[in-house]
Amino acid sequence: MLQLVFLREIINLALRGRVWTLCRSAARQIACENIHLMRSRLVSFALLASLTMIGPLFGHDTWLAPDRSHAETPGIVVLSLSSGMEFPMLDHAIAGDRVASAKWRSAQGSGELPSGTRAPNALEWRVNAFEGVTLFSVALHPRPSRLKRDQVRAYVDHLGLPNAAAVFSRWKRTSKADEIGYRYMKYAKTFVGRGSGEASPLWGEAADLRLELIPQSNPTSLTAGSTLEVQLVDRGKPLARYPVALLVEGTKDPMRVVTGVDGRARFVLPASGHYMMRATTLEPSADKASVWDVHFTTMTFEVARRR
Repeated sequence: MLQLVFLREIINLALRGRVWTLCRSAARQIACENIHLMRSRLVSFALLASLTMIGPLFGHDTWLAPDRSHAETPGIVVLSLSSGMEFPMLDHAIAGDRVASAKWRSAQGSGELPSGTRAPNALEWRVNAFEGVTLFSVALHPRPSRLKRDQVRAYVDHLGLPNAAAVFSRWKRTSKADEIGYRYMKYAKTFVGRGSGEASPLWGEAADLRLELIPQSNPTSLTAGSTLEVQLVDRGKPLARYPVALLVEGTKDPMRVVTGVDGRARFVLPASGHYMMRATTLEPSADKASVWDVHFTTMTFEVARRR
């Protein structure tokens, strides 16, 4: 009965840390032990709810991947552009009108991809993959979003970028708004090898994306245990001291390496399977300092079993 009497007040006070003001008499101590357990659960629930609301900001990657990364002869390949939280599982199909550009490049030339076809879990293209290595890339239109003021710090900390704390501090000093607006831009690239990929080293060229990862060796001829070095470039220039993450299918925690002064990062590939590499930048918008621009880039490739 005592717990019921205090329940309403406890709920009102629990998240403000004032429960002990009700627990000073010995008669209430037993009830208060249960009340503190309730408070702990309420706080945990509130934190979980907050993280759930901003979870999609933290967990959703967007990637482009072929149905088969390598074959002996040229032919049709199916490319899938999808967004999800468990790479390489196709989850959410990107709408066709979000695509700003979709391109291919090979030793036979270069061009624009045709309009993609909406499938249940991905935007798809059926295109030719030529002899050698064909590079495919997609850029999405900027998309606006907003963060509540109490979500901003968690988001910035999650990004883990070298300039994130400075960007956040500047915003906190200069803005009293309850929200911050930001625009996110996404870029994705992948490679398909047919025959001998060494004959056309286009894998080492930029795809003209604002932010991208450029492999320094053929990404279609990798085997388990080998090493892949990439260069992270922003507007065509190497991006030094920035984190690059590598996720292996079937795992939850990515490997992370910070680029050197030349923008390069090196990874040992522990197993065969599908891989996704990703990087992110954050900066005040050139149009409006109170708005942030967040750029996400991914690169997928497949690693074969050790021969």
